Amino acid sequence: MSICKPIAENMLLTKIVSGVGVRAGGQCLAIAPNSLTEFLMRVLLGRIRSREHTFRRSGRPMTNALSYSRAVFGAVFGAMMLGTGISFLATVAAADDGAPKVETAAPDDPAARAILERAIRAQNGARLENTIVDVRGTFEVITREDGHKLEADVVQAYLTRDRKEYYLSSVRDRTQKKTVTKGFDGRDYWLRDGERGRLLRSRDDRADRTSIDREIDDLKRNLRYLFLANLKGDANLKGNNVRFVMAPGSSDAPEGTVAIRRIAPDERDVILFFSETTSHLVRVVMPAVGEEPKVRIDFFAPKRKPKPERCRKVFVEDKLAEDLWVPRQIVIYEGAAKDPLHDFFFNEIRINSSLEPEIFALDGKSSP
Repeated sequence: MSICKPIAENMLLTKIVSGVGVRAGGQCLAIAPNSLTEFLMRVLLGRIRSREHTFRRSGRPMTNALSYSRAVFGAVFGAMMLGTGISFLATVAAADDGAPKVETAAPDDPAARAILERAIRAQNGARLENTIVDVRGTFEVITREDGHKLEADVVQAYLTRDRKEYYLSSVRDRTQKKTVTKGFDGRDYWLRDGERGRLLRSRDDRADRTSIDREIDDLKRNLRYLFLANLKGDANLKGNNVRFVMAPGSSDAPEGTVAIRRIAPDERDVILFFSETTSHLVRVVMPAVGEEPKVRIDFFAPKRKPKPERCRKVFVEDKLAEDLWVPRQIVIYEGAAKDPLHDFFFNEIRINSSLEPEIFALDGKSSP
């Protein structure tokens, strides 16, 4: 039975990051050169990485096996999305990749904290503060690059239990009808291309393992924008040793918003824009720093729907959470581009739904 089947109805948004090198015994698995599938994987698995900050669980450099394009956005969240997949309790080290760090001596501002607390109340997330241990969901992603428009369905799930974390991600190209799935079962990293699957245990697989680590860490970081107070530990937006200050006068401010700046050790500063009327988070901006381009994340489609829309299928412990406000759409821009790089559409999000480790293994069984 496919590893995706147990959660095929429950996918998760992710910011899929820094592509997965698809290798088998030193040979690339069969992905036809110049195919839409390869392009999709290059874009989705190579460019959706948040520029806010890069975490590495192992500290190893990234040398992707298929040399997919440079990473960009989370997600958001990877997707921001769920997870995603999400490494809530992982202790992660700051990347030593030469990326400039933004330092500021501004003290924590009670007025900025108050804005964040109002947003948490508007989301009705206080009752779940620091409680999320697993996430799964479904989302669609549209990616635009070099004049091409690609669409994919993404499955993602994450669990943390007994100080272990488990992760699964699947990307299905709607045009080629091909699926690439990968995961971490608490001990082994693995990759499946179509019907072919293998564990990533060799020295040649090091880049692929690092890629999955990055996906988990980036997803964790970016989910903090979907769930403002619900993640655990450093993944929480309020985190540890994090300061918030007012950020008036930004040229990126949508009409009718108030802005605060999030300042955290070893992370890129982030400006958060909240609606003055609803208190919902409507935009996140990561200013350009050094060679890192500016990234803008909107929780609405400016040309089509000027206000954030709520995802109506959010479940907590398998019960519909009609009182929990989570955005339905995320639109990501990079640099000075006027057109979005990615559109994410959340179909369903499930949190704390008692995921079991067995679904995260290559063969559908947990590691011995």
